[in-house]
Amino acid sequence: MKAFITRHPWWSAIIVAVAVGWIPYAGWVIVIVAWLAILVMRVRAQPQVPAKREVATLSPPVSATVVPTPEMRNLTEEVSDTKLVRLEIVGMFHYNFPASVIGATRLRLIREPRNPHDSNAIAVRQGRQQVGYVSASVARTLAPVLDANGISKMDVAGYVSSPSDGYVDVPEWTRPGSAAPARTMAELALIEPWGRPINRVELDGTGTFEAEIGAICERLGASGYGEPARLSDIEGAMTLAPSKRVGLYVDGLQVGWLPDDAQSAYRDPVARLAASGSAVRVTLSIWMARDYKFTAYVSGMLSDARQIEVPYGMPDGAVAVLPVGGKVQVTGEDQYLDELLAVLDGEQTAPVVAEMVSLVKRTARTEKTVVGIHIGGEPVGELTPHMSEHFLPVVAACEEEGVTLVCRGEVIGNQLKADVNLYACRGGDLPPSWISDNIYGDSSPESAPTSVAEPADSKTGNGGRQAPRRMAGDDWADDE
Repeated sequence: MKAFITRHPWWSAIIVAVAVGWIPYAGWVIVIVAWLAILVMRVRAQPQVPAKREVATLSPPVSATVVPTPEMRNLTEEVSDTKLVRLEIVGMFHYNFPASVIGATRLRLIREPRNPHDSNAIAVRQGRQQVGYVSASVARTLAPVLDANGISKMDVAGYVSSPSDGYVDVPEWTRPGSAAPARTMAELALIEPWGRPINRVELDGTGTFEAEIGAICERLGASGYGEPARLSDIEGAMTLAPSKRVGLYVDGLQVGWLPDDAQSAYRDPVARLAASGSAVRVTLSIWMARDYKFTAYVSGMLSDARQIEVPYGMPDGAVAVLPVGGKVQVTGEDQYLDELLAVLDGEQTAPVVAEMVSLVKRTARTEKTVVGIHIGGEPVGELTPHMSEHFLPVVAACEEEGVTLVCRGEVIGNQLKADVNLYACRGGDLPPSWISDNIYGDSSPESAPTSVAEPADSKTGNGGRQAPRRMAGDDWADDE
């Protein structure tokens, strides 16, 4: 009844005036019965607040590490070690939101620096529906922290318990004096993952990022109206969001999250790269339609989580990293089974940095130069004479310039048999810009991960950076 009166004061006044003025004797009875009926309907329609509230209500805010409802667990389980601060949502009675909003546990904070009433305003929304605001006193301290970290939108856990009551839980680092994220998206350098993209993953939460996905599609010439937008080969970035979950971004705009079953595998390597000022480059595709309602599917091609960072075997000194190419089989590895087992260290597969060197093979009558393969400074095999012809000119040029030539590799095997596979672009497919920058230019160990960030594509010859293209279907190019 209180919520009805506060949200509909004029209707309440009219009911009282009409009932008392026109029916002086029975008016008050009618008013009381009507209000009791409204109250009963409201109580029945209102969802039950969870009986076990493990987090105390905040006023003033206090720290919390547990969320009260099962629906919030998916959103917050990845940040269970991050302290949360509970903030009350105010001004809810001004917004006549539908009953479906009541019980919502996934909310979004929106900075409104151009709000005519308060430049520090922070709105609270559920999807497109405005729910209320963070109180002005809290926004005065919270808004500068968000602005300083370049955050205009933040997905948070919360709970809308009634049309006039709700809260949001925000990370403790948003409080003044707390440690904020070290870098924003604009400050992160994109690096190529060491391993080849082999896993296609469909992102979660795309409905939350309707505005961002729509803006990206329109920027690339596909509005999603009339005909669905189908775009592929979109350069994206994978890094940690402020909530400590792994998110995917395009031009600084978030388009989704890694699904829950992939979060735990990718979080640690992505976090280490983020701490060093880097984000992982990924290739994304988007399908989006907006005729009847917004629908979007975003997927990305990811390397194995263990092959995101540069693995064992990177040599010291000046290094040139060959771009990813087709599979190349190493021969003669049977003679180095002990060395390969040490690299595997009990695992069946291990990503490695493979070094290419010139190796002279002498027989009684002939002498032939092939490409030898080293891992961690130790020989592990060689390329066949025919395959060596594709790489020897590059190896010779690097050795002449004092540069070590390396490529991506993988050791697969067990105590009985071990194989070494390389994934490297052949010499004839390298663009002149890669040769100039990596062999005759400035290449150092410190810049090695960055040099991987501009791989050449044997199909395009443009340094690996393709313009986003429209999809006719599910057609992902395979270097092999």
